[in-house]
Amino acid sequence: LLMVWSIMDGSRALEYETPLQRERIRANTYAWFKENDHLLENPRWRVTYPEGAPLDVPAPAFDMNYVLELGNQAGNRLRSEDDIFNMIASAIFLDTGSSIGGAIRGFNANVSVLVEEFQGRRRAYSSLAAASLVYPAGKLLGYCGARLGQMMARQVCLAPPEKKLVVEAAAALLGRLRLRDDQAMEDLLAGEAVNGLNLPAIRKANDVEDARRLLAQQEESNAREREYIKERGSLRREEAAARLAKSLAAEIAALALERGARFALAVLEELTADGLTGHNGNGSLPGYKTRLLQNGVSEADAALSEQEYHRARERLRAMSGDVARSLQKLLFHKSWLEGLNRARNDCLTWMSESNQRLLQLHAQRQALALYEQAGEQARRMKAVLSGILQALERAADKLEDRALQSLEPAAPESGIYELAVEAVDADYIRDYFARQLAAGINAAAPVMGFGAQVWVKAGVYNERINLRSEVHVYGGFAGNETTRAQRNLLANESVLDGQAGGTVVTIPPNTINTTIDGFTIRNGKRDDGGGGIYMVGNGTAVISNNLILNNQSLNISGSGAGILIGGASARGASVQILNNVIVRNSAYNSAGVYLRFANVQMINNTIAYNSSQVSGTGGSIYLSDETTALLANNIIAFQQNGPNIDRKNVASAVLTMRNNCVFGGTLYRNIADAQMQTNLHLNPNFLNADANNFHLGDSPCIDAGNLADAAGIPVDFDGQARVNGLGVDIGADEVYAIMPSLTVAPQNAQIRTPVNLTATLSRTDYNLPIAGQSLEFFVAGNSIGAAVTNASGVATLSYLPPEALGVGAKSLRVAFAGNAAYNPVEQTTTLTVARGNTTLALTVQPNQAVAGQTVTLGGTLLDVTGAPIANRTLLILWNGVPIASGQTDASGQYLVNYALPYSTPRGNHTVRVEFAGDTLFNSAFAQGTLQVVNSAPEASLAGANLLFNGANSFVHFPHAPELNAYPLTVSCWVRTLDTSSNERGIVNKYPSGAANGYQLYLRDGRVYAWYFRNGSNYVWDGGRGLDGGFIADGAWHHLQFVVDASGGKLYVDGQLRASRAWNGVPGAPANSGALLIGRYPGAPSNGHFDGEIDEVKLWSRADIGTDEKARKASLVGSEDGLLAYFRFDERSGNQTVDAVSGQAATLQNAPTW
Repeated sequence: LLMVWSIMDGSRALEYETPLQRERIRANTYAWFKENDHLLENPRWRVTYPEGAPLDVPAPAFDMNYVLELGNQAGNRLRSEDDIFNMIASAIFLDTGSSIGGAIRGFNANVSVLVEEFQGRRRAYSSLAAASLVYPAGKLLGYCGARLGQMMARQVCLAPPEKKLVVEAAAALLGRLRLRDDQAMEDLLAGEAVNGLNLPAIRKANDVEDARRLLAQQEESNAREREYIKERGSLRREEAAARLAKSLAAEIAALALERGARFALAVLEELTADGLTGHNGNGSLPGYKTRLLQNGVSEADAALSEQEYHRARERLRAMSGDVARSLQKLLFHKSWLEGLNRARNDCLTWMSESNQRLLQLHAQRQALALYEQAGEQARRMKAVLSGILQALERAADKLEDRALQSLEPAAPESGIYELAVEAVDADYIRDYFARQLAAGINAAAPVMGFGAQVWVKAGVYNERINLRSEVHVYGGFAGNETTRAQRNLLANESVLDGQAGGTVVTIPPNTINTTIDGFTIRNGKRDDGGGGIYMVGNGTAVISNNLILNNQSLNISGSGAGILIGGASARGASVQILNNVIVRNSAYNSAGVYLRFANVQMINNTIAYNSSQVSGTGGSIYLSDETTALLANNIIAFQQNGPNIDRKNVASAVLTMRNNCVFGGTLYRNIADAQMQTNLHLNPNFLNADANNFHLGDSPCIDAGNLADAAGIPVDFDGQARVNGLGVDIGADEVYAIMPSLTVAPQNAQIRTPVNLTATLSRTDYNLPIAGQSLEFFVAGNSIGAAVTNASGVATLSYLPPEALGVGAKSLRVAFAGNAAYNPVEQTTTLTVARGNTTLALTVQPNQAVAGQTVTLGGTLLDVTGAPIANRTLLILWNGVPIASGQTDASGQYLVNYALPYSTPRGNHTVRVEFAGDTLFNSAFAQGTLQVVNSAPEASLAGANLLFNGANSFVHFPHAPELNAYPLTVSCWVRTLDTSSNERGIVNKYPSGAANGYQLYLRDGRVYAWYFRNGSNYVWDGGRGLDGGFIADGAWHHLQFVVDASGGKLYVDGQLRASRAWNGVPGAPANSGALLIGRYPGAPSNGHFDGEIDEVKLWSRADIGTDEKARKASLVGSEDGLLAYFRFDERSGNQTVDAVSGQAATLQNAPTW
């Protein structure tokens, strides 16, 4: 209350208007606090001022309404018992502080009274450090006590015995600030500053983070001491210290009630007295209005402000009556203190010197807490005037019960021990004493008796526990439940983390009627088995509603990393394993559950993704000797290495199975077929096993369980009621159909253009995709098909909008029919349809023509898929001038026959076909060229050629010097069936017996060639020449004989068949003989060709490509290096024209066109 008094005075600075004035007032107030050695130096007032700034600005009056408002807000927050006891425990120092504060404010004469009060309460002061182990208020009170001790050592003149008494009490308080040796005591006696903690450095820190770094540096020096205390302190001493701390705290609270109540009554009288307006630092109390006038406030404003102040004071006076009655009530609750004193004396006999060190472990930590909480503590104390009524009334009603509980946990009437604990911090000794889950279980057993329950609040507990007989441990509580049915396992996860230090949950031998329910049991590691849960010996237990994962038993004898049940005698361990999820455990042998000497019911569990190092003794579930097991409604799946269900001793391991789902890998070993008749062997379809979400989606396990076996299991792993639907679901999860999310975005399409329409189906609870579901699509009210969602929940349907749909905005609706896991849902959006794109394929036949010839021109209109588009108008243009238009037929074509005018010049001419587009299709065009040549072209070998009779017909072309060519290429097309042994001439310029010229001929159905410059220089093998192989098969063959400086090469159908180098010096022949086609000149038989010849060409080049064979269309005749070119296209008469020279060759003895 003294702090409230002073803070109210300091808070006046908040009302000043300008920042500079506000800073000055704060500085003035802070300077007054320091001058008077105030108990609490609030960081809120640590400010920096401009150099030379005046500090004598008078403080304005504070607004009582503002203080009351803050008090009401803080009072509303004083709801928890911790807050109540923080306030009450603080009152004992505020009581003494009031005397000191009075001395500072002008009552310095009462030193002897002060000393007397201090001597009377030395026990409480020396017990304060122990009390702070339990109540956070000690963090603040320790510092206040240290300041008190310093002041008394410096200012109070006492006889040596009295002074020693004061110093000893103060030293106990200073133990909170790391004063723990004789030198520190001497420093105190000498009036020196507190040694050890660097408080000035912390005060100078710019923010809490800087202070935290300073603290971290100082904590390093305490690490070795903490380890020493951990190693040397005995459990008995630790328990004694914890019990003592609780009893002393209760005693302090009782003293606080008595002293604080009396002091509060006095303060209330003073606060409601006339003329009291606040404290200005010099002991005087000027009137409210006078003070306003002194600060420059106008008379009218001062009068108005004074009226409002008096109204606030009246409200305070009215409230003070209620507060006073409440405080009087507290004075009658003292009779139980004698029992507390006896308990405290008993505890003191257990204490040893090492206990004193325990009280000093966290001085650095508590100092930082002081630094961080000082501002908050001050703000809370502002609210005492309005919050003390409800806070002290609750404390009066509950104080006796709370004090008794501090010695031994008391059982609620319902028989439930509520354990709302925090995670254990290995470096925080008070948690090690008072906040372990194991301690709660042990406390419940002897106190609660038969059927005790321990409710555990959500959190992570890094500890390993032993269950006790008749104790049922339940996790999953928020902390405000009144019945177990109110807990929410999904929202309030209670985690037991073994931190790879051993078995997480041990059921000791002969433990009966125990339960572990509603926990995540993880990171256990017991090499020989039972890393998660290990039942040792006979007993009875229920293991239910737990998530058991990531436990290990990797020794060669390690089995049952998830659960190991090992009785002491045949079927001596009786266990129910219900509604558990047992996943991702790993062992050398069986990884999930190992049963030996057990009588076990395993019903509605999900056991999956467990891993064994060996397959011979591995498995998700392994039944060993003298065991009877019922496996019903379980999912056992995806065992890695080894079968899902294994049995060692068929004779003594009795197994009954009903309605399980066994899937993935090896299913069974040593299991008779008859035992698995009711089991499913299908994928259970977990929602997201990779993220350890083993709920079921659209699963074959829905409604597939045995209802009778699940009759004793009212809810599933999530707390949802069983049964939902036609039957109970297999596994730990009972599926309730949810409303899925169906997302269909607006989409675009084009007429007769494929488009992928998509929709996404997902869960709203886990934000997961739903795979394997059929979605039906509707466009403009008509079904267009269905598609199945993929692993991402996306269904894709390929759709080709027909012409009948038309363009514009169309409705697109997607519907999901639903199933046992998901309710029906549908979504409608817009499909915007635009005109389709088209392509045109140009037709120009042939692509070479002569003036006067009729050609076929037109085009084929296609959509983007290549399908024809009928009944559309095409326009045909010749060199940009329209010549025809018409409708496409069913094949998308429109063609016309067009006779080239005789005036058409030689060269390339542009042919273009156009589609202008319409309401359904976009426009398109195509164009190409048609070549007009100087003679009628040959479109293909199906055109005209010459047939020689093999007796006397041939073609004679007179000598021309240029035909004695070197280099030379001779080519033609031939077709024959002649296999006679006579030489049959094809093309030659070679006088008989001249050894000068070249020859291409046929014999025995094979083609040969040679070339003579003269009798000494030639391309010839001395026999028949280059052998091109057999060609007399009745098919057309292209022959090409090439001579250059390297020799000769003979090609058939573009393939090199023979080659030969020059004999002698390369060069051209020099004969005057005619060019003969179809005749071999001279000996031995002057043979004539029997068959057809076409397209004879002679070149003065050797670089004519071998693809010459592919040129079925005629040459123009003016090509570079072309010497002679006979198309044989005249079709009548006895002459054929060389297209190069224009000279005629004579047809002898009527070769046939």
